Order: sequence, then structure tokens, then C-alpha cells
Amino acid sequence: MNLKTFLLYILACLPIFSGEFIFDDKEDFAKLKKKGIRIVKASAKNHKLELSPQKGEANVELFLDFENKKATELKDKVGNYIISSSSYAVEEEKSLLGKRYASFAASNSYISIAANNNRLLNSTHFTEPFYISFFVMPGESEQYSVVFTKSLITGGKKFGLECNIVNNKMEVKFHNMFSYSKTESRSFFLKSPDKLKTEDWTHVLISIDPMTGKAVLFEDGKAKTEIEAIKSSENPTSLPFGFHPNDTTPLLIGKGFYGKLDQFMIGLGVPNIDILTEPYKGVVYDDTIKFVSHYNGIAYSPVLQTKNSFSKLLSFDYDANKPSGTHIEVFFRISNSFFTEDNSNIPWIESSEYKKYLDADFKYLQWKLLLRSDYAGKLTPSLNKVQIRYIESMPPSPPAGVKVFQKEDDPLGVCLSWVSNHEENVRSGGKYFIHYGVSPDRMVGTLTLNEKSKDITGLEEGTDLVKSYKSLRQCVDNELISLNSQNRKDKNLLHFKPGITYYFKISACNKNYNEDTGLDQKSILSSGVSFTFKNQTNN
Repeated sequence: MNLKTFLLYILACLPIFSGEFIFDDKEDFAKLKKKGIRIVKASAKNHKLELSPQKGEANVELFLDFENKKATELKDKVGNYIISSSSYAVEEEKSLLGKRYASFAASNSYISIAANNNRLLNSTHFTEPFYISFFVMPGESEQYSVVFTKSLITGGKKFGLECNIVNNKMEVKFHNMFSYSKTESRSFFLKSPDKLKTEDWTHVLISIDPMTGKAVLFEDGKAKTEIEAIKSSENPTSLPFGFHPNDTTPLLIGKGFYGKLDQFMIGLGVPNIDILTEPYKGVVYDDTIKFVSHYNGIAYSPVLQTKNSFSKLLSFDYDANKPSGTHIEVFFRISNSFFTEDNSNIPWIESSEYKKYLDADFKYLQWKLLLRSDYAGKLTPSLNKVQIRYIESMPPSPPAGVKVFQKEDDPLGVCLSWVSNHEENVRSGGKYFIHYGVSPDRMVGTLTLNEKSKDITGLEEGTDLVKSYKSLRQCVDNELISLNSQNRKDKNLLHFKPGITYYFKISACNKNYNEDTGLDQKSILSSGVSFTFKNQTNN
């Protein structure tokens, strides 16, 4: 059966209600369980899901990610240093590794970081490699500005570390940080030969190895210039490296700088440039054991629920951006029985295969998303919207035209008549329930079987629904009540007695009704009717 024929069949046979699940904004995406996936603002009104960026390396001395909403809320993510002062504009556009970045405007905005005792920024003698990493986007005409500095002037000499942009080129200055002796020191400089981009981010990495005296300036992963601080070409011993013993000055970031900064980090050890320069995790290949792996970000929806059971899929669509070399997959799973988010028994189905499951019944649905970067870890796919349309199998209308009258030749019996329900799935495979009690608002008994121990349909054996639909009929007496009692857990159904008024209502169910997953495929009760049995007297 093709899709069009199937839908026409559904529309003709079922009382239906169309519904949909949509995930396309921040509030919807926040409901997902996410690992390696983040929510990103795509426009003023829209959000999307994409891979979470890498956060650098584990052995970090200082880390500012600028994700705070206010400059005054800035903190060292590692917790080693105290931010003494923080003033800059928080921006949310074109951030590579997060939602926000810092924008500086000359001397009136800067960050001051106190140089705590016994930390790297107080060290007078470095013995282990370290690095400084950050993303920068300078103003259009940076003739001279200071990106960061920690320096002390004493005895007419300048000591410390300084990073400047001069004529849009990066310069790093080590002012008298390399010592020949207790009284003699020397300065070294790193100067990039290339201009920085003014409309895009540049990753800057300054790597220092005190044991070899080597310092290298990288831009976007490429070495631009390097120095080697040794005693002489004849004596290649590295010069001792460190801050001046009296230097208690703070590290100032952005003072005298016009431009943008993001992900400012001081790390310990030899830097992994791939992790620091690529925002996402690329493919990894181990040539020794011939093993390849590629990280996937994953997100799960909660288990969603339609109003009624026996729903059927109409469509499963999603809108995504998939740059060349990236990968995206969307799956779903459905069941008429409840399942939990961690249930492994319900199989996942690729969303592109949904047409094969149009005739599958469900009440519960869950979807999941897999995202993977390109091989280099530079690009991420993104998901903008998931839309799942379905139709529900609605419960029948309550039976109409219910009447009650005395059963012939039986003083303790009644017959009920009603008009057949119009729903096709009640007429073909459905049934009725007779409810009764001794007050109009409390039905204490329910009858499901007729005299032949078959479901109550209102049709006499051998009759045709087309001819009898206006006069469906079922008689009830104590014998029928006893028969129903034998086929249910409650063996004490209320029997009829003389002189008592009984109230009757009828409900209908369609062919999907069952006590495990289809209880909601039953109608509400009809309007009630009553009948009073006469008192019996001895003649």
C-alpha cells in the first residue's frame, strides 16, 4: 500500500486528530539531554544545535572563556587567580568557541588579574614549558596597542612580559626575563611578519620552553617566528627565565587595546596545537594499531507522548546545515507501550526510513541526534528544526439514543437499545459495554459479554448492521450478570432485586481497545436511563 492510499484509508476509517512535535527554539532544545552538543543563537528569533567546541587542555593555569553575561561576572574558570577588575563589552556575535566574547575599546576597558603567590605569574624561575593561547580580532587600523602585559620598571629597566599589535602585526616582548647572572639580564622579542586579519579571528599561541630557551609565536597553528635564548653559540646552555623577584604587578589584558578577544588561556606543558586551534574534534588515526575513531556529539529528546494510543506517523522532517565533510543523523523510535529514555529494547529507526513505519501504532516516541565534524575538526553540522507529524486514533463518541424497557416474560430483566456508533472501527471490530448501578452518578457494574459469551455488539446473531444500526439491542438479567461475574476478577457483580431502581449507561470502544495499551480507545459513558423493578408479592 503506497503512502497516498494508506492516508486515504486512514482518513476514511478513523476518527482522527492531527498533531505534531516541533523542536525549533531554545526552550525546545533545552529539553534535550546533550553530550558534546550545545545550543547556539542563530538569529534574533532562532536557535540551533551544533557540536560543542573543545575547551583546551586539562593542565591549565588560567582560563577566561568570556561566557559570562556581564563583564563584572568574569572569573578564572580554573580558580587559580582572582579577577581584580573587569571592564569590557560582552558581545554575542561570531564567537568561535562559545556564545560570547570580549570587546575592548582602548584604555577605558581592561581586565586586571592579581598575581597570586606560588603561581605561574609569580614565578622567578621557570623550569617547565608553558604557553599563552588566545583568539584575537583587532580593529581595522591597529597602529599600536597592548593586548596584555605584566611588567615592572625598576632601576631604570623594564622587566616582564608584553604582547602588542604594531601595524596590525603581533609582537611579543620578554623584557629582561632571561638572566646571565644575578645582576645581568637580556630581552628577546618575537615579531610576526604577517598582518592579522581584521574581520576574522586569529588564534595566537606563544610557547616557551625554559629548559631549551626556545620561544615560538604561532598564528592559526603556523609558526611565524621563534627565538632561542642561550648563553652563546659556543655555550648553548639556556638562560634562566622568570619574572623579577619584586614584580607583584597584575596581569593586564586589553588595556590600550581596541578589538576583540576570546578564550584567553595560560597552560602548562607543551601545547597541543590541534586542540587549541581546531574548535571541534576531528578524526583520529593510530597508525600503530590501525585504528580510526571520530567523536560524535549526541542529543536525546525526552520520551514524547501523544494524547491517545494507536497514533500513526504522517511525516518526520528535519532542517539542518551540513558543511562538506561533516555528518548528521537523526533517529526515532516508537511504541504503544511506555518506555524510558534509557530503554535499550526499543530499536532506533533512521528518520529517512519513517515511511516504512506509517502503519505502526504508537503512543510514545523519542528521537535522537548525532553530529560529527569534518576530518580536521574545523566545521560542524547544525540542526535547526525537527518536526514530527502524526494522526491519533480518537476514542469513539458515546452511544446515542439509549432506551430501556422490560424484558418479556422476565420480571427481573431489562432490554437496552441504542443507535450504532458511526465510527467504522467501532462497527468493524469494536464493541460496547453496559454499565449499571443504583444511583445515576455511580456505575458499580460493567457487562462485557452477551448470552453466547461473546462481546456485546448490540446485534442479534445473523442480523446485518446496515439494517439494524438504529436498533442495537442487548437484554440483561441476573443470568447474564452471573455469566459476566465468572469471567472477571470481581465475582460479586450487583444482581437485580425487586423494588429497586437501576440506572444504565453504555460506552463504546473501537477495535484498538485493550487493557494493556488501548484503554483510551473507549468512549465516555452515554446519557443514563433508569428502570424500576416492581415489588413482587405472594398471591
